[in-house]
Amino acid sequence: MSLLRRYAAALSHLGPRQTVLNVVCRVRRRTLRFGRYRGPGRGLEWTGRAATSFLPHDGAARLGAGQFTAIGRTLSIGDPPRWDTEASLLWLFNLHYFGWLDSLPTNEQEGLVLDWIERHPPTGRSAGWWPYPLSLRLRHWTRALFRGLFAAEPARARLLTSIEAQAECLTDTLEVHLRGNHLLESALTLKLLAACFRGPAVARWERRADAVLDAELHEQFLPDGGHVERSPMYHALLLHGLLDLVNVLPKSDAWRSRILERLPGLLRFLAALRHPDGGIALVNDAALGIAPEPGALLDYARRLGVSAPAFASGSFPDTGYHVWRRGGDALFVDAGPLGPDYLSAHGHGDVFSWELSLDGRRVVVDGGTSTYAAGEERAWVRSTRAHNTVEVGGVDQSEFFGAFRVGRRARPRDVVARVDDDGLHLSGWHDGYRRLAGRPVHHRELELVPSGAVAVWDTVECGVAQAAVSRVRFPPGARLRMDGVAAAAIEVEGASLALYAFGGELVREEGYYAPRFGERLVCPVLALRKGPGSEFGYVLARAGVKARIDPGGAEVAGRLVPRRDRRPSAAAGGMRP
Repeated sequence: MSLLRRYAAALSHLGPRQTVLNVVCRVRRRTLRFGRYRGPGRGLEWTGRAATSFLPHDGAARLGAGQFTAIGRTLSIGDPPRWDTEASLLWLFNLHYFGWLDSLPTNEQEGLVLDWIERHPPTGRSAGWWPYPLSLRLRHWTRALFRGLFAAEPARARLLTSIEAQAECLTDTLEVHLRGNHLLESALTLKLLAACFRGPAVARWERRADAVLDAELHEQFLPDGGHVERSPMYHALLLHGLLDLVNVLPKSDAWRSRILERLPGLLRFLAALRHPDGGIALVNDAALGIAPEPGALLDYARRLGVSAPAFASGSFPDTGYHVWRRGGDALFVDAGPLGPDYLSAHGHGDVFSWELSLDGRRVVVDGGTSTYAAGEERAWVRSTRAHNTVEVGGVDQSEFFGAFRVGRRARPRDVVARVDDDGLHLSGWHDGYRRLAGRPVHHRELELVPSGAVAVWDTVECGVAQAAVSRVRFPPGARLRMDGVAAAAIEVEGASLALYAFGGELVREEGYYAPRFGERLVCPVLALRKGPGSEFGYVLARAGVKARIDPGGAEVAGRLVPRRDRRPSAAAGGMRP
């Protein structure tokens, strides 16, 4: 019954239109005759021109000596490769992306592409003919033509025939039932192909691409520049595709100017969600190495004439992220929703979680993302306990199940944030735990003091007693020393820190940190278990900075930090009815 209720909640968020499209698209794919994509081509011609060189990126995938490595896993696939080897879907996707292609010698590149064409015919049973791998592979093969590959016949004719067939398949199987980054990636690919090729089929590709771009570009990139799925990784991947499109579109194409208008905001968001070490913040489904580094994307944009800051800060209220930075110090706070209601697949239980870098190094880390495969590890990846926020009643803020599904979900409420030179202040609450007995509500107030401290006040208001735990996760190798039940010393990445708590018992837990797919490292976690009252919290400061905290405020290096948004019922010592 619980699983049925979760499915019912998930479907209610899809809405009637998306629910029907999910059924229609799945049935259509199963009945689609892929044999139609095996016939001779209709004379596709290469006409590509680019303003500058493309930005190569392999997504941390490697092929060589009969082995393929992707998402942290290496398997023997033979030489020539077994394109349909037994492996997880995401691993196979990476194999069929061909992002690894340009790291190989030129003669091997052509041979592998031709081998794929010869031995991997169209079929709905193969991961290689799903829309998302189709989209990325077509872009990588088009870049190969820009690099001068396939200059001689008959190899060029075989390549162009296959590109035409794959583009036709992609046009027929657009993932309109999912929307999100998959659909937009496909539209970017079809538009890029229309700019680089000429032939009878091209006009159809462009019409489909223009229709999707018209519907999705504004929908998927919010006014503050962030992507609607709230993943810095997918934001960077889509930004890469947009920059590639600007690189090839003629100035006469109206979409070029429309994209150029949006790019500064998108680039600023990327520059903000960039740690001082150069990598992205690991918010929601995000892992290092999958998308190009932010610095490389910003440089690519500059080569295309689009200026962007190397780093940025500020509030991004539509996305729900708030970033403060000064030199090598940076604080990232997530106060946003899981994603759009129709696609929360990449959301985590991380409302009011935060990450911190000091002196250019990450010292408070998010749990990260190690896998997309359904199971215990995927459940941990998305769980509230894997993030630096409060878990109530031993359950997650939202009802996660399967690899990507969400039933009832937490929504941030009344979020107020301020980011300026004096620091960052944020307050708000979410309703994710109202499904539990006593209808608990979690309220958090967070204040960063530039002298080197982060103060956090949590309130859990509930009609019945519910356990609550607030966690802070440190990188692998960090050393913790407990000083009673209300203080701890931390040595992490060359920095010495101290954490002082109130309102509960501070204990050490063993946790995990997954900065990359296929990688889950043991790391230390400080867990503050709430006492009998409704309020608890902590201040994390550099060692040597005198700090203290209580329900009414904090003091850091002699500076009083008053609590600005204390809940009235908590201040009175009562419970919310």
